[in-house]
Amino acid sequence: MAAAPRSRWGRPLSIRAHLLLLLTALLLPVLAFAALVIWRFAESERNRIETHASDVVREASAILDRGFVDIFATARVLAESEALAEGDLAAFHQRAAATARVVGGVVALRDRAGRYVLNSNVRWGDPLPRSITLAAADAEVARTGRPVVTDVFRGIVDPTLQFAVILPVRVGNGLGSAPYFLSLSMPLARIQRILDEFITLDPGATAAVVDRRGIFVARTRDPESFVGKTVRDVPLEMPHPGGRVIGLDRAGVPSMLAYQWSDVSGWRTGVVVPMALVTAPLRRALWFLGAIGAGAVALALLGAFAVGERITRSARALSAAAAALGRDEPVPALATPLRETNQVGVVLAAAARELHAREAARARAAAALHLTDQRFRVALLSAPVTAYTCDRELRYTWIANPHRDATPEAVLGRRDGEIATGARPEEVAALIALKREVLETGAGIRRDLTWTGRDGRVSHYDVTAEPLRDGGGPGAAVVGITVAALDITSHAAAVQALRLQDERQHLLLNELNHRVKNSLAAVQAIAAQTLGAAPDLETAKARLQARLLALSAAHDVLTRESWEGASLAELFDAALAPLRPAEPGRVLREGPPIWLPPRAVLALTLAFHELATNAAKYGALSVPAGRVTVEWALRPGRLLWLRWTESGGPHVAPPTRRGFGSRLIERSLAHDLRGRVAMGFRPNGVVCTIEAALPPERDAAAVAWQGPAAEGAGEGKLAAEPQEG
Repeated sequence: MAAAPRSRWGRPLSIRAHLLLLLTALLLPVLAFAALVIWRFAESERNRIETHASDVVREASAILDRGFVDIFATARVLAESEALAEGDLAAFHQRAAATARVVGGVVALRDRAGRYVLNSNVRWGDPLPRSITLAAADAEVARTGRPVVTDVFRGIVDPTLQFAVILPVRVGNGLGSAPYFLSLSMPLARIQRILDEFITLDPGATAAVVDRRGIFVARTRDPESFVGKTVRDVPLEMPHPGGRVIGLDRAGVPSMLAYQWSDVSGWRTGVVVPMALVTAPLRRALWFLGAIGAGAVALALLGAFAVGERITRSARALSAAAAALGRDEPVPALATPLRETNQVGVVLAAAARELHAREAARARAAAALHLTDQRFRVALLSAPVTAYTCDRELRYTWIANPHRDATPEAVLGRRDGEIATGARPEEVAALIALKREVLETGAGIRRDLTWTGRDGRVSHYDVTAEPLRDGGGPGAAVVGITVAALDITSHAAAVQALRLQDERQHLLLNELNHRVKNSLAAVQAIAAQTLGAAPDLETAKARLQARLLALSAAHDVLTRESWEGASLAELFDAALAPLRPAEPGRVLREGPPIWLPPRAVLALTLAFHELATNAAKYGALSVPAGRVTVEWALRPGRLLWLRWTESGGPHVAPPTRRGFGSRLIERSLAHDLRGRVAMGFRPNGVVCTIEAALPPERDAAAVAWQGPAAEGAGEGKLAAEPQEG
């Protein structure tokens, strides 16, 4: 038996070996590319975690700095108070206590030796505790003349962990001109709330804030065990202004620390992320890559074995057929897995099978095409897209999901001008022009068009038109067009809504500017006339403060109602709240609900205040048996009628001359409400009757307020005499 010739490629290999080499050559680039993609993904995830930690630190530091700026602003308002400048420490203590209650802190004033002068937690006149040791912060303030944020300390009156903002101030009127130190102390819980409410961390990360001495101020995880304690695992000499370092945390776990110094407080904000969390994407990627590689190799071996077995079996059958042919024996029809091998033995049978296979394939293709067409129609019906084709005469030849005014039967074979039952002529012309441009240029076009239906609703469409060609290739003749119209009405409405919202925002800003100017003009007029009418400075101060508080109460009511107006009953209760007697039955009101515009709210607030002040000082509310009754009604033509009646008070005699309060009531109401005021001084009590025309109800919220004394404030229209407040 002759030996097989030796291949020029060396030792011949089996079919399975060749298949395995081929699959290996295909798999190696794929696995290498997958490894690169997975590695890049893991690196991007690591960078994302590190960047997110740095972003969180910067965001938290910025939020804390804004909070410190707010505290600085509050402290500066206190430092610039008139009582402190005049050395009236009792009045300043009252204001400091009110401010401390509002902001939830403690206001204190210390001299240069660190001794307390006053403390908002200690009543005025009571013995003061020993001073908290803030000598270093006081010395820094005295040296630089700038505000300072202290480190964490524990209070004396309130033994909680706190921090303070310290400002240099000067106290006048006999207390010396040497600088004093005004401090506003806040609990650490304020910083903890900022971390809990505004900071979002990756799972496993921890954010914290420490002061300049390295004491925890706040911490997102287990704050009760850390706040107030010294940081042991992070060096205090970290570079300014911020960055990232890698080391061991308190538990000895390798971690990454992203930190940021605060230029306002000198504190540091940090986020600690375990390195296991940072490297987790890379570990998962390596495991995933290993699993993919092992699975691919296993599949390659199985595939090479299975395919090689089929090819080997076919080769053996072909060898047997060749041997039979050599022995002049009939060649049987082969039924191997390889079609080429079978065609060698049975050409005619293979041809018959080919014809049968082609017919079956054609039927399957037709069925698949029909199914695809059905799916396409269903997809169009469930989407806001109208698709159709037109011939060169612009007659509709096919349509899916037509406009709500039409049906496919009513559209096919017709032109746009024949089916546009509700569309405007310019809309029809624009659509026809788009189609003709596609037919003439042979290029696709995309435009935004509108179409008005029979119901008057205007729909916006993103229209794409492409040429329909006779045969393949760009050089084929254009026989029509294909159009797809996407309904973007909701998007257009959203764009219009955003535009209207922007215009409304500009309008509101202009309105706010107008109201602030008018408010300042009103305050200026009231202040000038009050100071001119008061017999002394203390009386002027008390009267001015009361009138400004009344004006502020009106502003509070209007602010709650977005400056669209206010209820007369709510206005009355707000104006009389500071002067209302302890017995509710001494002040009675009765009347239907009436909505007042902003202008009337401010004018009536000042009128109620002047009437109530006069009643409390000289009238019915100055004695226990006195009563005040207020009645109102809305008469035809939206005419407001209101009567203030006092009874049971001291004997009333008509005044010899009218003071500022009476003229304020009469002139402000006459000016702002175009109304009339009648003041009656009966022996048993004052009676004030007000009649004013209100604007129509639909315009009540739109009436612009110009202030009770905005016009003529500089002309002395409300000049006051000293005998009346």
